[in-house]
Amino acid sequence: MGTTTIAAKKAPGKAATEMFDDIPVLQRKWRAALRPGERLPRYEDVMLGSLGRLADHMALLKSDGGLELSRSGRYVQKWLGDERWDIPIAALAPDCATALSEAAANALGFERPHLARAHCVRDGMVRTYDVLALPTSSRWGSTLIGTYVNEHGAQYNLLDAIFSSTDDAVVSLAALRNANGRPFDFQVVHHNRSAELLLKVQSGGLLWRRLGNADHLLASSDVMDMLFAAISNGRTGQLEIETDGRYLRLSATAFADVVSLTKAVALNRK
Repeated sequence: MGTTTIAAKKAPGKAATEMFDDIPVLQRKWRAALRPGERLPRYEDVMLGSLGRLADHMALLKSDGGLELSRSGRYVQKWLGDERWDIPIAALAPDCATALSEAAANALGFERPHLARAHCVRDGMVRTYDVLALPTSSRWGSTLIGTYVNEHGAQYNLLDAIFSSTDDAVVSLAALRNANGRPFDFQVVHHNRSAELLLKVQSGGLLWRRLGNADHLLASSDVMDMLFAAISNGRTGQLEIETDGRYLRLSATAFADVVSLTKAVALNRK
């Protein structure tokens, strides 16, 4: 069966505004700097001389056996909560480190700019950020990735008070997408104490972890399939599973790229 794509019409004013948005400007700058026969544009042709106010939103990552944060602008430092330079990415806050690492890995793997979304929780508020990684070559031998960071959309509240007071286990998961935009894993961005008890995970052993690297019941194929379906369809999914002689009812509700997963314990069946 063939597929027909219909381009949506945009108002002239909106199209003109989007043309000069930060991300399209940086993507065009990267393409314009790419010389015939070269895999990547040179760092100085992309990142030096004409960034202006965008410099505050840029982080310079260096890939040389490992991934390091070489430099960062003032906005990025506020996002990271860290003003240090020349440090391993792993030394940063886990949510920021994951976002930067995933964006850089895709940009390096496909040798082109990669736009990702980072979901961070601060004081019970979810903030979503655009993270654009621009891979470049360096005369010093290392590959340098200029990375743009800026908040995207409005913040929203995860209702911490409800999470902490309910007996049901509640976990919020952010979808991780590959270079083709397809979700391939989930990262825990918030959970309550009941989730730790139900999953038998020590305090601090669940937050910021990826389900793909976990060995608890949320990493099972049935649960992962339900989460992927919820993200793809934007609907609520439900699943009932048995573990340790108990039946659990799981409900997943997607909000953009974040899934709220609620687990209630059903009565033992005979």
